[in-house]
Amino acid sequence: MDNPPTARRRRFTKAFKAEIVEACAQQGASVASIACAHGINANQVRRWMREHGMGRAPRNDHPSQSLHAPWSGGQFLPVRVESHPSEATHIQIEVRRANTLIKLSWPTASAATCSNWLKEWLR
Repeated sequence: MDNPPTARRRRFTKAFKAEIVEACAQQGASVASIACAHGINANQVRRWMREHGMGRAPRNDHPSQSLHAPWSGGQFLPVRVESHPSEATHIQIEVRRANTLIKLSWPTASAATCSNWLKEWLR
């Protein structure tokens, strides 16, 4: 019976690791795509990044995300929300249950009452 070949652990030079880490540090770079292009697991590349003092590798799965967001660092960004009156003044519901169909129009101002009524009806 033949023994299957054992997997050998790959070794990478410090220069190669530094090159990969530098490529990942570029704005808009995807750690996963760089790792895949070089045949390396992305978790291994993230480990090299930590070893090179980059801390946790930034996630940049979406190109629209910036690596240097002004709000990064766990700080809250103040947001102003303006209330605009809704054009819909009534909740419109259509429910079919067995052979029964109901169409309901309820004022949005009493949405909680509508919800309670609907829960009771559906029991």
